Amino acid sequence: HNCVDLMLAAEVFSQKHFPDVVQHEEFILLSQEEVEKLIKCDEIQVASEEPVFEAVINWVKHSKKEREASLPELLQYVRMPLLTPRYITDVIDTEPFIRCSLQCRDLVDEAKKFHLRPELRSQMQGPRTRARLGASEVLLVIGGFGSQQSPIDVVEKYDPKTQEWSFLPSISRKRRYVATVSLHDRIYVIGGYDGRSRLSSVECLDYTSDEDSIWYSVAPMNVRRGLAGATTLGDMIYVSGGFDGSRRHTSMERYDPNIDQWSMLG
Repeated sequence: HNCVDLMLAAEVFSQKHFPDVVQHEEFILLSQEEVEKLIKCDEIQVASEEPVFEAVINWVKHSKKEREASLPELLQYVRMPLLTPRYITDVIDTEPFIRCSLQCRDLVDEAKKFHLRPELRSQMQGPRTRARLGASEVLLVIGGFGSQQSPIDVVEKYDPKTQEWSFLPSISRKRRYVATVSLHDRIYVIGGYDGRSRLSSVECLDYTSDEDSIWYSVAPMNVRRGLAGATTLGDMIYVSGGFDGSRRHTSMERYDPNIDQWSMLG
């Protein structure tokens, strides 16, 4: 009974500390069956699939002749479609073990197809496209329409680990048609429409702070934008397009959180 408890405790520890565990010699010395059991587990806590892929490659490299044939079998448990396109092309594509195996190439092609053909993703759902429950990612729903089409300030969070919804602090201004991005553990709500006019204001929430944290204002955009597009690149936020109530914008602006300033890019 104590041995079973110890094994379960070891499994939980390995799942919770996967990136650290795979750096130790004990992992490299595991059998293929033991590695497979660990990497196919939904409960692994990783920020991305990168450490899972790297763990498999390092395990194979430790004893290339004996283990190279095991790579396609293990790689099918790495959720490569969830990796970034850059990692797939710059790291996985250049790995000699991958290039030498048709079965591995097929798995890489599947990951590329997942990114290149988003309209087919609903047909590609399976174990390799499902986020691990141990991942730290959550889904936020911010603002939007309430009753009688009026804007609301409600913020809700969905946690895939618990499969539960909960409330986060409300945004300070009711708005819909917002743009949102996440950058360095902060959530930014950008522009939108408050029921009277399109907005240039921007709110931010530090997601790593205590539950009683509040949204605070940062520098507003140079123009009012509802239904704008927003993304991040490096340490910057980029916002383009949108509608100001009378015309549709073709311009773009960039926000630098380090100096709290927006700059027009054209």
